[in-house]
Amino acid sequence: MVAIASCLPYVGLKTAWTAGSRLGIPDGSPLLDGGPALAVANGATVLMDGSVVVLALLLTRPWGLRVPAWLLVLPVWVASGLLLPIMMAFPVQLVVRLLGGGGGRPVGEGSSEPFLDPWVFGVVYGGFIVQGLAPGALFALYARERWGHLWRGRLRDLPETPTAPALRATAVAAASAALVPGVAHLVLAWCGSAQMACWGGWMSLAGLMGAGEATDRPTAATMVTYAVQMLAGALVVTLGAYFFAERAAASAPSARGALDESLGS
Repeated sequence: MVAIASCLPYVGLKTAWTAGSRLGIPDGSPLLDGGPALAVANGATVLMDGSVVVLALLLTRPWGLRVPAWLLVLPVWVASGLLLPIMMAFPVQLVVRLLGGGGGRPVGEGSSEPFLDPWVFGVVYGGFIVQGLAPGALFALYARERWGHLWRGRLRDLPETPTAPALRATAVAAASAALVPGVAHLVLAWCGSAQMACWGGWMSLAGLMGAGEATDRPTAATMVTYAVQMLAGALVVTLGAYFFAERAAASAPSARGALDESLGS
C-alpha cells in the first residue's frame, strides 16, 4: 500500500497538467510552451509511474512467483536506474540548501527562468524516494524466495572428510569477510548498469523530442555520449542475465534428480 500511495502525487500532477492545469507551473516556465510533445511525455511518464502499482502486486501476491523472470526483473532494473540518482541526489541537495548552499534557489530551478514551483520538487521527489525504497525492499524479499538458491549453499553439504571442520570454519570466515565487498560489487553491477542505460535512454529521448530552445538542446557529441552510456549499461545487464540463466540451467538437473530420488523412495 505504501508503494501504491507514493504514486498518487506524481500521477495526479501529470494528469492535471495533461488536462491543461497550471498547478505548480509558474509564469515563464518552458513547460507552458511544451505543446503536443510535452503532452505525450506526460502521458508516458504517468504510465511508467503507474507500473509501480503493477510491480507491487507482482511482488506481494502468490501468482507473482509464476510470472516470467524477464517480465519482472526488467521493469525493476529500469526503475532502479531512473530512481536511484534521484534518491541519492535530492536528499543531499536538501541538506546543502538547509546549510545555506546553492544560492538559496530550490532544487531544479534554473538560473534564468523558473521551471516549477519549489514545492513540486519536494512532493514529486519525495514520492520517488518512497517508490524506490518500498518496491526495492519487496523485490529483495521476492528475489530471495524465488532465486535465492542460485547464490546460496549450505556448509553442511561440504564432503565429510578429516578436514571438514577446518573447511567449514574457513568457509564461515571467508563468507563473513566477503559479505561487504560482495554486496558492494552486486549493488554496483545492478545500479550502475541501470543508471547508465536508463538515464542515457531517457536523455536521448528528451534530446530527440527537441524540447526547449534550440540553444538548450544537446549537441551531437552529447547525444553520442548518451547512446554509448545506454549501450554500456545494456551490455552489463545482458551479461548478468546470461550468467544467472546458466546458473539456473546448471542447477535444474540436480533438482530434478533429487525429486526423482524422493519419489522413488
